[in-house]
Amino acid sequence: MNKKVVISLLILLGTATCFYSCKSRESPEGSKKASIDISVEPDPVEFYWYSSEGYAEFECFVTIYERVGVSANITKVTFDCLYENKVQAEFTDRGGRILAFSHIRIPFRGQVEGKVDQVKITAEGTDDNGHRVYVVKTFLARWIEV
Repeated sequence: MNKKVVISLLILLGTATCFYSCKSRESPEGSKKASIDISVEPDPVEFYWYSSEGYAEFECFVTIYERVGVSANITKVTFDCLYENKVQAEFTDRGGRILAFSHIRIPFRGQVEGKVDQVKITAEGTDDNGHRVYVVKTFLARWIEV
């Protein structure tokens, strides 16, 4: 075989290998990122105040949605009960796996000493393309004296 043909084939093979390697190792920066949203039910979150006992009780469901087609592992969900932007109580859950275009629903219930005017919910984790997931959403609280 001609020396020029062999060199041309080696260059072509090297270029194809580099193109394949570069293309198959897509970095997280170039890949699609999960879009996570949070809702709570009921909204606003209802806190039932027992004045003779000195605490309020609540029970609600937090739903975490994936909106663009990238599955994610939510490793921590934090439910902060706030009054005048100060944390009165914090509740956590381990979250779970959200498939693309799907959701997970997490029950939260508990007791809080003192008043609550807002609830801040934070979801943390990683999507299937290696991107960090970190979403914070705040909801109003409804104070009901029993």
